[in-house]
Amino acid sequence: MAKITFISFYNDFSVGVNVLSRVLIEAGHKVSTIFFKLPCQKEIEWFKEEPGCMETFSPYGDIVGSNSDVNKASTRDIKILLDLILELKTDILCISTRSPDRDIALLVLPQIREIFKGIILAGGYGPTFDPETYSDLVDYVYRGEAENKIVELISLIECGKSIEDFDNISYKKNGELVVNKFGEPEEMPLREQLINKDSFYIDYDKLYTYENRHELIRYPYSYSIFFGRGCINTCSYCSAGNWRNLYKKEGFRIPYRRNRQIESVINELIKAKNSGIIFVNFRDEYLTAKFEVLKQFFHMYENEVNIPFWAYLVPKHVVNDPEILRIAVDAGFIDTVVGFQSGSDYINRTFFTRPLPNKYHVEYAHLLAKYKINVKYDLITFNPAETDEHVKETFKLIQALPKERAYLSCARLFFLPGTPASKLFAKFKNTPGDFERYYRNTLLYLICFVMPENEFGKILNNQKMISSWQNLLAFYKDYLEKRGIAFPIGTHDVPGSITTHRYQRMLKKYNYPEIIVWGNGEYYKEMVHIFKGESIRYHIDDEVNGNGIETDISPPEVLSGIKEQIPVFICSSRKQEINTKIMNEYSNFPGKIIV
Repeated sequence: MAKITFISFYNDFSVGVNVLSRVLIEAGHKVSTIFFKLPCQKEIEWFKEEPGCMETFSPYGDIVGSNSDVNKASTRDIKILLDLILELKTDILCISTRSPDRDIALLVLPQIREIFKGIILAGGYGPTFDPETYSDLVDYVYRGEAENKIVELISLIECGKSIEDFDNISYKKNGELVVNKFGEPEEMPLREQLINKDSFYIDYDKLYTYENRHELIRYPYSYSIFFGRGCINTCSYCSAGNWRNLYKKEGFRIPYRRNRQIESVINELIKAKNSGIIFVNFRDEYLTAKFEVLKQFFHMYENEVNIPFWAYLVPKHVVNDPEILRIAVDAGFIDTVVGFQSGSDYINRTFFTRPLPNKYHVEYAHLLAKYKINVKYDLITFNPAETDEHVKETFKLIQALPKERAYLSCARLFFLPGTPASKLFAKFKNTPGDFERYYRNTLLYLICFVMPENEFGKILNNQKMISSWQNLLAFYKDYLEKRGIAFPIGTHDVPGSITTHRYQRMLKKYNYPEIIVWGNGEYYKEMVHIFKGESIRYHIDDEVNGNGIETDISPPEVLSGIKEQIPVFICSSRKQEINTKIMNEYSNFPGKIIV
């Protein structure tokens, strides 16, 4: 059987690669994965005229670049990659890339070609929408979905047979691009992942293995998953929503959504939970299905998984039936994004192909606030189609939003190759002076978000202030500092972020006869008040100095003698470590571990 190596750029986790790895390993192949360069965001001094990756703005007003624009592959990084490819004795290289990975692909793939004499395949959004570029860099491009074809494709290559007539394949022949027809798309939804422990991570001139990846990855305890395949939107700037149109042009009609069986998703998540995962990211563009299906799924998730999760729900569906949100919150929904993009319905409809009026998103935002969900509000700035009136509409939108547990996330307009936006915005040309104007507007959006409406009106009338982005940025930072304003991020690291109110909701809903609290240090001190009036059988603290609150402290060993289903609430910055300790050392403990 073949030795296959996947290479993914600026990733530390790839659902697509994990699914394909599972298919190939089950077919008997040896599979390794190399994550070359990890996701990266850094503050930059000024904008690039033509960024290769998205530029955004921190909630504090700073310009932020990403991935290859701010963390380029060093000579040492590339040498480590080339040496590893040779060390793995790979037969076939599979390059999995997205559209923004073009620059690093252009840098790295020619150097791989010099030392690697086997077949190189490329797939993913980048090669699918831009086969011309990638066909110059690799032997073959695979366009579209590959789960139902990759075993056959690899077998042909392994046997030395030609794949030039294989469906979905593109390649260069005599300098001309050959683009084969698409084959029948995958009927079944996305399959279960396999987390391949034969994985390597290269960044900052060092090689890391799966075992020591935590030294490099900030949140190795989170797990990404798709409930289904496909997006119900067709936003002009995004590849995901236009994937369906790609198949439509080839004569295939696929549904907007192809959801997995609920049991399949739950079983995968139970395995992830049992491996020590304490946070789940649903990567679906929208986690959506018929209400009864969602209801069943969230109930099963609550009962069998019960880990906090991030998801992107459909605003209109929730507004029309708020019960969806209540059930999702009970299951563990704690963090999300609401995409507005512009305060102008006209701009959203005409240039972004987003027909849903903003009033639904605003109403949705207020429902999220009711349940204390952490929210990031997305806006697209640097939009040459917007007029001053559209900017004013965005001010009004921002003023209508709930601000608690929320922050404004602004991103510079960035459309991917092959998307409709690349044609829609082709007639607009920006000048360096436009960058200053756009940045001023972005800073005004951020100021508008934190400032009372009457005060913000005074800012707009201060011509000296608003004519200079430097003045606006200095004013904004000073305003935040003097008022102690900080912005929430959904994380286990701070009790008030996702833990305190989630535990309060569970205590109220279930009214447990007894509970166990494992509390450490300052983390526990910040949330001890929520357990007032609860019947606590044991306070566990495994740290030497204790939590400084409870005098009747029990050691973790008390868990070994418990026969009843009593839940353990973990109140510690060491959640993942404690969770894993309970599962490994007290595997017979019958109660739920609450994180």
